[in-house]
Amino acid sequence: MKQSIKRIGAGLLALSLVTASPNPMSFAPTTVSAAAVTKVFNKDTNVQAGAYRAAKVLKSVKQGEAATVLEVKGSWTKVKVGTVTGWVAGWDLSDEAAPVVTKVFNKDTGVQVGAFRAAKVLQSVKQGEAATVLEVRGSWTKVKVGTVTGWVAGWDLSDEVTEAYEAIEAFVLKAGRYQAAPVVANVPAFAKLDRVAVHGSWSEVVYNGKRGFVANWSIRQQTAEQLVHGKRIQAIDVMKAAEAYNPQGGSPFLLVESTIRDEVYRTYNAKTPKNDNIGFFYADDGAKRRAYFTSFVPSIYKKGPNAPEVVRDMVAVKKLSLNYGEVLYGEGTFESRLFAIEANHVYDQMHRHTASAYPNIPKIEYGTPGTFKVGDDVFETRYFYGTVWIEFE
Repeated sequence: MKQSIKRIGAGLLALSLVTASPNPMSFAPTTVSAAAVTKVFNKDTNVQAGAYRAAKVLKSVKQGEAATVLEVKGSWTKVKVGTVTGWVAGWDLSDEAAPVVTKVFNKDTGVQVGAFRAAKVLQSVKQGEAATVLEVRGSWTKVKVGTVTGWVAGWDLSDEVTEAYEAIEAFVLKAGRYQAAPVVANVPAFAKLDRVAVHGSWSEVVYNGKRGFVANWSIRQQTAEQLVHGKRIQAIDVMKAAEAYNPQGGSPFLLVESTIRDEVYRTYNAKTPKNDNIGFFYADDGAKRRAYFTSFVPSIYKKGPNAPEVVRDMVAVKKLSLNYGEVLYGEGTFESRLFAIEANHVYDQMHRHTASAYPNIPKIEYGTPGTFKVGDDVFETRYFYGTVWIEFE
């Protein structure tokens, strides 16, 4: 009798243990303590209202953002991001942020929609542009360039592409790709530097061992020439020198010869194409003892002094200051560089003058005359209607 009771007691104990255990075949959701697990997104994705692909998107999140895991249901994970709670695919989450790998293109190429040669090209990229590496699949690499995501051949990417560049004008090297970024260094005009990557309209450069960012239009590829000293030509020889000048890409000059300033101005306006050109001309007593030349930025009063078109046109015109200098002093000369620096200061003054008078620019007469010197050579300056006039004897 006692043995029977013992057996029954053991049986009840076993039954109670089985009853207390969770059903091993149950697929009830696994709930995780909110404070227990924090993960990060390993790619840009969407937090959705439900655990299915067509669910409403509650919030878009970026790679690297943190999320608190609340619940796991199969391949879906319920998370809280900030004040938003919703569902994401579990494979979009990692225990820690995946390192962001940035590489640069070592040649011009195309970002394609798929990892095969015949895939559609989504975007053409230039050598030196930067890309974020997302995935590697054999000889193909998935990258993100700006807002475009696609595939490129892995051999078209390098850790860095170092190219010799120089500053077109003095600029401030920034720690980040935005105007308010901290200053890394002050870079003088025509300083030598290395460009290692391109990020949209910004270039990543190294100057005197300091790394930072600068707008693309403030630098240009460095030439291998050795600078020498030059002597300025006479005013009477300007037209001949300008006609002979033919830098890479063709002559940028529109040549006009006249003894009447108003006629020159009308001719210049009529013939100048939309992209800014330079006009060389004479406007004296016919003896050709005085030379005038000018650059025109029409958008400065048509669009307003701070319009994007003005920024573009000012950059284009200031790049051409070296062309002026090389006509006057010869290519590869110290003086041509010094002339470009001084002429670009005049453009800056013109822009400040126009901005202070806007929108009454049509009423502005010739700006206050000024001068600058290159060695012993004196140049007189004026600005008027978005135009810089420089003259010399």
